[in-house]
Amino acid sequence: MNIFLDSNILFSDPFFQNNFSRKFVELVREVKGKLYVSDVVYQEVINNYKKEVRKRRKALGKAHHELNKLLQTKVDHTVQTDSIYVEELICFYQQLIEEGYMSVISHTAFDMFSEIVQRALDNKKPFADQKEEFKDTVIWLTYAKFAEQHKMENCFFLSNNTKEFYASDKTSLHSHLLEDTQRFTAYKSIEEFLTMESANIQNMQQQDIQEKRQLIQLIDWAESHLSESYVQQIIEDTFMKELEWELDDYVRNLSDTELNELTGISIGLGTANSEYIVSMSVNTYEREIYPSEIIIYGSLDVEHELSLYLDNGIRDKEEDRFISAGSDTVSHKVEFTFTIDLDYRPGNFEVKRIDISDDKEVYTYHGDPTDLF
Repeated sequence: MNIFLDSNILFSDPFFQNNFSRKFVELVREVKGKLYVSDVVYQEVINNYKKEVRKRRKALGKAHHELNKLLQTKVDHTVQTDSIYVEELICFYQQLIEEGYMSVISHTAFDMFSEIVQRALDNKKPFADQKEEFKDTVIWLTYAKFAEQHKMENCFFLSNNTKEFYASDKTSLHSHLLEDTQRFTAYKSIEEFLTMESANIQNMQQQDIQEKRQLIQLIDWAESHLSESYVQQIIEDTFMKELEWELDDYVRNLSDTELNELTGISIGLGTANSEYIVSMSVNTYEREIYPSEIIIYGSLDVEHELSLYLDNGIRDKEEDRFISAGSDTVSHKVEFTFTIDLDYRPGNFEVKRIDISDDKEVYTYHGDPTDLF
């Protein structure tokens, strides 16, 4: 199993720590597969990680400073330099390389300059009208030429860049790319790869007797216990606090425009907090069963109460920046995953995505905004 990765697959989870990503690396090891990244992808991921570490360290330092302004007993705050965290990522990839599960392919191994220029002139994918995707072309040709040179089989290309690499169905590779090679099956995420190639992966796994027993044990348990009501109960009993935190974090990070669209308020809001969950129900759920755990994933319909605040732009110096504008109940669709281990214990709850529900009700502030100041 030969898996070629685009940069966007690694940006949000470079250490493969999320549920599906962690299982992905475990399965690559189990089936003696290999991950391939071009040197362009490798450097782009390292550079993006540097940028994210710098941005989040700055936010952490600011939060620490604001906290100590409030507290009488000061809180310690020690963070290593950016270079130490970046070195951790480099070492992580180097270990995968040394173990034989990852390989970095140099684009200079192939003479591509003339071909790239011609593709640009012809607007041939990954190039497109009025947009020159030089980097994407280098990545794709590196992978295509490498796979053809080594006559590789069972090849997969993972990228969520549907505009540059995919056909109009956003599922199959673009016909221009199929002219270079037909050795690749494309998927837009690690999760999609694992779910769609589940049968193939299971056929490739070299499981010992204990692993087979564990798999049968989890399959039997899932058949007799897993249901929509069970998933609902587990989330209510175990993960509601994490769900509330995720919703609050999502709302707090909305822009003014997004917040106004969410609530339908016709005057500019400054900020909002998610206070508590009014109702939660499982919309859909699926399961993937592995020898060591079950990954459950799906979507929830969630209603939660917001506290709304206006930006007090004409406040006096001693007045608060935000003043209350009341509350509103809003609806969101939340995509989630969690795991069940061999002792049937739930854990590793993650929120993958939050979207506004289609059937949301619109709140409108009917008062005179000047009455609030």
